Amino acid sequence: AAARRHLVDGDFDRWFRDRNRHDLVAKAQSSRLEANVDAALEAFLRRLDPRLPPPRLIVEPQSLDLGWVVRTRQGTVSGSAARGRLTLRNESRGYAQARCTASVPWIVADPAQVGCLVGNAVDVEVRIDAAALPLRREHQALITCSPARGARISIPVTARLNLPLEVAWRTWAGLRALLKLMGRGARRGLALWTRAFGSLVRSRSGPWIMMVETLVLAVVMVVLWSSWTGPLHDLTDLAWVFVQALPLALVAVYLLPALIFVGGAVAWEIVRALVWRLRRGGGAGGAG
Repeated sequence: AAARRHLVDGDFDRWFRDRNRHDLVAKAQSSRLEANVDAALEAFLRRLDPRLPPPRLIVEPQSLDLGWVVRTRQGTVSGSAARGRLTLRNESRGYAQARCTASVPWIVADPAQVGCLVGNAVDVEVRIDAAALPLRREHQALITCSPARGARISIPVTARLNLPLEVAWRTWAGLRALLKLMGRGARRGLALWTRAFGSLVRSRSGPWIMMVETLVLAVVMVVLWSSWTGPLHDLTDLAWVFVQALPLALVAVYLLPALIFVGGAVAWEIVRALVWRLRRGGGAGGAG
């Protein structure tokens, strides 16, 4: 604690300067560029004595088993041991620093950068990133703890994915996404058709066009009905069937274009989502 205080307060600078050791003054000043005071003191000692042995870290446990994992509806994972913990202990001297990195994207080490004084220990949480977890049963990875100086330490990590539940979850997630896209497309298509229908009704020729379409469609319905049940020779029966077909034809004149608008909007939302996913996947692949 006293050495840290002397380094931060500049006492070493003044002491070396009084002895005309400006080279050591520069080393003390450059050491203070470290944001961490303990790391700054360790760097200062190493600049004074390059042969100083580096701190030695011990990592426990030497292997990590995360057990069975299952992805949940919230996009996270759970299971017998979906999270693990590594303990890094400094049993030699000074201030030891290390960076923990995983060999696969589905493993996250937090914090990635750690440091501890002699006699102390620091914990690193190891968890699974659900979004990057591949679809297979057995998973193996390595977490590498790379000290600032010294040999790297590799910790094997294993996990097992519950495939039936994972397939069920992915199917449900895909259905939810599809239903969401279909609902958004249906709302957009219906809104577009409502505006188009309103413009058609307010136009000068719009009502006449709808009337002609209704009459033509009613005639088609009568023809189809007569071909199914047999020809109608009585004009009264024919007229009555025609009158009954008019409301259905009017509803169809409104609904058929609406269905076309809604179906087109739904298809557009699905295609746009697929294109976006392909582009994102291509961008991620290019970055990798």
